[in-house]
Amino acid sequence: MMNLKNSSRTKSNNILFLVIALSFLGFIDASYLTILHYENAIPPCSIAQGCETVLTSQFANLAGIPISLIGSAFYLAAIILSLIFIETKRQFILKLIFAVIFLGAIFSLGLILVQIFILKAICQYCLVSDFISLILLGIVIFGIKRRLFRP
Repeated sequence: MMNLKNSSRTKSNNILFLVIALSFLGFIDASYLTILHYENAIPPCSIAQGCETVLTSQFANLAGIPISLIGSAFYLAAIILSLIFIETKRQFILKLIFAVIFLGAIFSLGLILVQIFILKAICQYCLVSDFISLILLGIVIFGIKRRLFRP
């Protein structure tokens, strides 16, 4: 029979594996957009019709760096930090995971608002990434509130 500590550790790992899986999907999406950026190509926009507007706007880069490349780094950081936490259970790493995901979610929320209110155009690939980062924040907050991330 599994004791309470092992049960909590299993739940913690399950939540972090979900974070890793979603981060991997976000990484694929953001990396795809990064590759297309450097190829000067626009992905096909089958659901929304604003991909070109969004991906070629002044908001597509930050200090000359494609937002999609920043997104790829964000997701990679979430994956690496989650793997480190699973291995070490260091609370400092958990705080880093929360900080990275919180900042990523706030940034994504800002990008959603830019698409809707400034550009008046929607990029479906961008929204996928934005929603993944918001879901990641919800998952991490859930895990913290449920106290599932104990050593």
